[in-house]
Amino acid sequence: MTHRKSRSIGMGLVALLGFGLVWLDGRVAEGAGPAGIEWRSDLQRANAEAKAKQRLLWVQFTGSWCHFCTLMDGESFIHPKIVGQSRQHFVPIKLQCDTNEEVAAQLGVTGLPATILVSPSGEIVAKHEGYLDPESFHAFLESARARMARAAVAKATAPARGAKTASDSPAPPTPPPARVEASLALSGFCPVSLVQDHRLVQGQNAVSLEHEGHVYRFANPVVRDTFQRQPERFIPVNSGRCPVKQVDRGQAKSGEARFGVLFQGHLYLCSDDTSRVQFMKNPERYCHVDLADRGLCPHCWGHDFVLAKGQPQWSPTRDEFRDSTAELAARRSEASTRR
Repeated sequence: MTHRKSRSIGMGLVALLGFGLVWLDGRVAEGAGPAGIEWRSDLQRANAEAKAKQRLLWVQFTGSWCHFCTLMDGESFIHPKIVGQSRQHFVPIKLQCDTNEEVAAQLGVTGLPATILVSPSGEIVAKHEGYLDPESFHAFLESARARMARAAVAKATAPARGAKTASDSPAPPTPPPARVEASLALSGFCPVSLVQDHRLVQGQNAVSLEHEGHVYRFANPVVRDTFQRQPERFIPVNSGRCPVKQVDRGQAKSGEARFGVLFQGHLYLCSDDTSRVQFMKNPERYCHVDLADRGLCPHCWGHDFVLAKGQPQWSPTRDEFRDSTAELAARRSEASTRR
């Protein structure tokens, strides 16, 4: 009997696994033996195990044609430190990319080898594409563990809602916080002229307004009113940070209006002309820089083990990143969880 692989991007993880177990036919890499990393072969079960043990789920994408995947198999993944890490702190699973295309696409995999570390709550904690030597890969895993530990401590030490302090006496009044001066956005250029007319027009100081901690200047009162009606249309993505520097180098570097790029109706600010050219060559690599977890619905993954693409219209913002949820009910549930 021949099975035909589904191409539906919105297919749930459970359906993918139920279907994939029939036609993977052993092509998912199995355990490396008692002396090596114990690779799991069932993503749904591995995810459940990670949640039960409160460990990071380590998803390793590989390919039989991938030279650097083979290199990491023979160097990094047999290193005693990394084997020890995998057994004590992670639940590792290795997936062949060509037989798990939907999962790879939904996790935003663009190159091999690819390592994705997912928290028990379903959030992507760390991701790396490309070869890493044993020491660098060990440091990558340790960094992800440290991030997860800090998050756990912060959650444990946060005061419970409605909790009372040890003393019944009221706390002394605190002085009001000093006002933080708003910074000038887009070097003073008019955002509406930039997005609508594709022109750099210097805004007027007399025609300006403050929005989310930034001062925007406008060419005239008419375009200022346009901005006020729909500010999200004109505000730079990623708080104005360069998407290329952030994705490729992990650097949070401010972009400039003169190196701006309009893509799919959104304004991206690159830090220099080289970065702008790089963005234009491969915009899909950089356009999701402000999307948490590559745009996957955190509710669907955390609650149902389902990888589902979120919808732009249901995207609450959290810590400057957009969480794209798959449906309105999930968004409401996720919003109540985040609070």
